[in-house]
Amino acid sequence: MWSWTAVQVWCLLSVLVSQGSGALAPISINGTKLYDVDGNQFFTKGVIYAPSDVTTMLDVLLDSSQCDIDAGLMKTLGVNAIRVYTVDGSQNHDACMRSFESQDIYVWVDLSTPLHAIDRNTPEWTLELYTNWTATVDAFSKYDNLLFFSIGNEIINSASSVDTAPTIKAATRDIKAYQSARGYRMIPLSYNAADSLETREYTADYLTCGPLGSCIDVYGMNVYSWCGNSSYYVSGFDKLYEQFQAMSIPVLFAETGCNTVSPRDFSDVGTMLGPVFQAVFSGAFVYDWAMGTNGYGIVNYTNGEGTGFPQTLDDYNALKTVFSTATPTGTALSDYTPSNTQPACPATDTVWSVRGTAVLPTIANLEVSTVARVTTYTSPLATSSAGSAVTVASAVDTGSTTTPPATSNTVLSTSLQTQDAQSLLSTGAIAGIAVGGVVVGVAAVLGIFYFIWRRRKRAARKAAESEKVSSKGSSSEGGALMGGDPDEGVQMGRAELPAMSAASVVPRQELAASNDGHEGYYGADARQAMKRQGPVHEAEDAQVLEMDGVRPAGEIDGRPIVHELHAGQRHSRRFGPSDS
Repeated sequence: MWSWTAVQVWCLLSVLVSQGSGALAPISINGTKLYDVDGNQFFTKGVIYAPSDVTTMLDVLLDSSQCDIDAGLMKTLGVNAIRVYTVDGSQNHDACMRSFESQDIYVWVDLSTPLHAIDRNTPEWTLELYTNWTATVDAFSKYDNLLFFSIGNEIINSASSVDTAPTIKAATRDIKAYQSARGYRMIPLSYNAADSLETREYTADYLTCGPLGSCIDVYGMNVYSWCGNSSYYVSGFDKLYEQFQAMSIPVLFAETGCNTVSPRDFSDVGTMLGPVFQAVFSGAFVYDWAMGTNGYGIVNYTNGEGTGFPQTLDDYNALKTVFSTATPTGTALSDYTPSNTQPACPATDTVWSVRGTAVLPTIANLEVSTVARVTTYTSPLATSSAGSAVTVASAVDTGSTTTPPATSNTVLSTSLQTQDAQSLLSTGAIAGIAVGGVVVGVAAVLGIFYFIWRRRKRAARKAAESEKVSSKGSSSEGGALMGGDPDEGVQMGRAELPAMSAASVVPRQELAASNDGHEGYYGADARQAMKRQGPVHEAEDAQVLEMDGVRPAGEIDGRPIVHELHAGQRHSRRFGPSDS
């Protein structure tokens, strides 16, 4: 017979066991493909995990209760990766990252924020950006289920913004050098491109040409051109395949999910994960998880606060069907020999004005090599029978070689050393904790069985005494305490487990449709400031609508707003203020 205390202990042990068994090994890159620790090619089946409404700068990986709920629903959906637009590198994300790890879900994190992103109009790579982004690198590099860091999103969206390309490369160079100096796992760095027929091929070639230390590792495409019952040719997917089949790094769809045809059947996702596209592309991320005013969500938080157990919508069920039936197998690591080579840097013309030999900007007085090493990373693939891990960045450009300023040392030493001491454990310490956990778990289980044995023994003794007192007690009514089957016992009342609490720690909201934006997390003043006007024009196949990027005016707390365009609204309305 189980007591309520025993039930609670047993439930706790079950949770601990399930969390412990959910450890994920990092995904690695070999040539144009992603691989898991067993040498199987990895394809993302992802969703964008963003706030349902935007009223404040928001990090969705801080509400552990909500992460538990959403991660479970995503697992049921068939998701194996999420993309998060904005995080706060000064906060601890252990609980949420564990929630997703326990459900076998990887996390793709954007380094930029609304206040810290490369500005398309005045592209600069500054110490402030570097410090903010490296704080995020410090906060997330310890997680094995971290998939990529994103350097930028749709910064280049027309010929007028191609001069930002050297700044993107400079940021890539310094973030790679920082990861190496700190001794971290070399988290792949991505750039997520606008679906611009004018610039997308130039951008891909430039960001992957030249020294590897300043090249991106993954190229993401935000594509919303396949709407409803479309085709390769109507949607322009044939051109995508043709343009990117020679890429030397993995390419995937960083955003997709056109909603001009409702309900969505996600045939675009089926195509992206299908037998043709899996030869070139490595998966897709559907926009969006939470329903908001733009109508892209696949679940709806009915309490109006973006928290609690959401209602799954028809689009959730449709996407679940696609994810369950799309089973790309790819090529095993042991059978794969990369053959694509780095492209030449694009020649200058009327669209692309950046020379491949252009000097990349540097940050004055910054020498990344002086950053303190805090750990040494060993790839789990190093001894795998499937093959060895591939070093993504084999060369590192360090930029300026002068002594860093005192302010840089303060930022990169004082705050980060505190974080390192708190969050980075040695392998021996982790092993000790694991062994200790197993011992405690075994002791708890033995204690439970001892408790049950003692209770049954007392029940049998009382039953024997009852038989001596009254012959009526020999009837079989009432279970063991009335002389019946001692193993049946008395049914005791048990309190119900409380429903999972999901307090409104960080309410998630979205920009109104009139505001034309969804990537960052903004205050009310910023939302008002970011309203803009801009003509919408048709692309060559009349299915891909492109947006002329116009930099919004406005400030948050006296600081200029910097925003990255995400293409989620391209087909339903003008979609707004871009990272520039």
